[in-house]
Amino acid sequence: MSGVISVHLRLSAVFSFGVVNSNDTRVYLQDIMPTTLQLAGVRKPDHVQFTSLVPLVEGKDVCPYDAIYGAFKDLQRAVTVGPFKMILYPEIHKVLLYNVASDPHEIRDLAGDARRRSTIRRLFARLLKLQKETGDELDLKAAYPDL
Repeated sequence: MSGVISVHLRLSAVFSFGVVNSNDTRVYLQDIMPTTLQLAGVRKPDHVQFTSLVPLVEGKDVCPYDAIYGAFKDLQRAVTVGPFKMILYPEIHKVLLYNVASDPHEIRDLAGDARRRSTIRRLFARLLKLQKETGDELDLKAAYPDL
């Protein structure tokens, strides 16, 4: 599941600032564009919504996003906040929840655990906010009226 909704990104290069590091910061694949523009000394166009990863490459302790949003057609939506990733399949009303910090391969679905109900509701609210920010018009409230 992880490869579908998140991309493991590895940047390898020798930069003039000579920093070699790695981290687990969640980023979007689309962040490559503003990163390469910055490295080339080109200003990022105003319409580009994504963030340069140069500060991360330089070893700075920054987190460009408080949440990562994913969408695939009208079939799937996902949000990752902190250690949790929630994946929704609206057509079949399925919710999956993983603690990606302790279960990085997303083996143990926690959605059926009643103790995680508040986590699911919190992530659902964040997902709705991200939908609005990105102009995603899929009506998740209709598919998940209890959330």
